[in-house]
Amino acid sequence: MTLAELALYETVMLPVILFDHSNVSLPRWLDQGLLAVVVTPAMRRVHHSSWRPETDSNYGSVFPYWDFLARTFRLREDARTIQLGLDGMDDPVWQSVSGMLMTPLGSRVSDRRGERS
Repeated sequence: MTLAELALYETVMLPVILFDHSNVSLPRWLDQGLLAVVVTPAMRRVHHSSWRPETDSNYGSVFPYWDFLARTFRLREDARTIQLGLDGMDDPVWQSVSGMLMTPLGSRVSDRRGERS
């Protein structure tokens, strides 16, 4: 991949990712129409749900086709009712900058407090 190709890819990818991660509610007809082309905020919101079957869905970054093909596509009738986050990660320790930086390292909240889980 050349630098120009990478720049083009990122130029196209950034607005789509900013759009699908935005906190906007589109009219249902518009959301369904856009789902034929790109991942929408309602689709992405399901992926960020605290309920495991929803978290394990909607992996597409730009196009929803992969989720249709892999049968991992899932929508909720009203995406605003979704509780976001991961179980066990709502403790204030994990909501700090240092806690967020520690998350990928597999550290546990109880371990950071000197307790055993």
